[in-house]
Amino acid sequence: MQVSYISQNWPVQHVAASQDGMYLAVAGLHGLILYDIRLKRWRVFGDVTQEQKIQCKGLLWLGKIVVVCNYVDSSNT
Repeated sequence: MQVSYISQNWPVQHVAASQDGMYLAVAGLHGLILYDIRLKRWRVFGDVTQEQKIQCKGLLWLGKIVVVCNYVDSSNT
């Protein structure tokens, strides 16, 4: 796993595998990262500021779509 992701978003709180077993979604305290098992590549957000706003409370796959239950603190908006 990407060291920079882990150091910024520790601890890992949710992990979900796609039904076909080809993808993983991993959410830490903040943020979300995707892993393509076949290509052995991590996919991260291009904008770290947006990623840090994600506070995942639940994670699941619907086919090849990852669904994230995201908490938004209204005092930060």
